[in-house]
Amino acid sequence: MVPPNELCGIPGLGLVPDQEIRLYIQNLGPAALKSSPTEAIKINIEYFWDSAFEAVPNLVGCTRRYIDATVRFADA
Repeated sequence: MVPPNELCGIPGLGLVPDQEIRLYIQNLGPAALKSSPTEAIKINIEYFWDSAFEAVPNLVGCTRRYIDATVRFADA
């Protein structure tokens, strides 16, 4: 598991409580992947984050800022 404090390079993510990061990494993310009906993972990412709002509201707020962002190789 990636320690939550190592994810703070993403603006705003450092404000998300550690327990939300852990819940996402340990439970919500893996459960979404396992629920995919095929070997090819098909997830509606906007629906996923909308449905996770009650469990991880601060993390959802952070992801909404970046969900449609374009990332270039030079950005990585």
